[in-house]
Amino acid sequence: MGESMIGGKIRRHPREAEGEKTRQEILRVGLELFARQGYSDTTITQIAEGARTYRSSVDWHFGGKEGLLLAVVEYYLEKKLGEDIQQGWELYSAEHPQAGAKEIMEFFFRGIGQTLEGHLPILTALFSLSFEQIHKNPSLAEKIRNFWTNLTLTLAEVIRLGQDKKWFRATLDPDWTAKSILALSQGLFMQWYMEPEKLTAEEALRHITLATMRLLHQEPPGSSAENP
Repeated sequence: MGESMIGGKIRRHPREAEGEKTRQEILRVGLELFARQGYSDTTITQIAEGARTYRSSVDWHFGGKEGLLLAVVEYYLEKKLGEDIQQGWELYSAEHPQAGAKEIMEFFFRGIGQTLEGHLPILTALFSLSFEQIHKNPSLAEKIRNFWTNLTLTLAEVIRLGQDKKWFRATLDPDWTAKSILALSQGLFMQWYMEPEKLTAEEALRHITLATMRLLHQEPPGSSAENP
């Protein structure tokens, strides 16, 4: 068996733990290489060398390069990014129940910005892989659609939490607001991705912050809040 019970806790066999460590390293290297040089130009040999393992190990864990691509998208894009955003928001909300709107907004964008900055290779990989492979690989296309769906749901839940605590205006539709914020973010990211010398990541984040603050706090012209 691969596990044993010690002191009421499950302890994994050293070989199993080492196998999981190797798997995570292959995922990390695969993401890095896919983002930097594209899926088509990345070889199993390069991935194995970067992860300091054997080609057979990549095949054993993922069944080949396409399986690794799908695993990269599933782990980093479907799971980790959304989880990090929501966990950070929930932790701040629990620790600062009396925070005012200004403090909330500062944390919201600082926290989101730091999360996105930390995941910049992931986002770059998403765009690169989308351009290169999404029309060729139905399984990848489905996973990327799931990623955007889950990210939209996560952001909508954050907005609902802000409405419950009266941080954001109550007239917002959380789902459409989340889609609008992500559409703006995608557009600015695309500008930075295509012409990084003309728009820094910091400038893009500042523009997203200002636009989103207006969206979350200001009533649109002609609304009932402005014309009771």
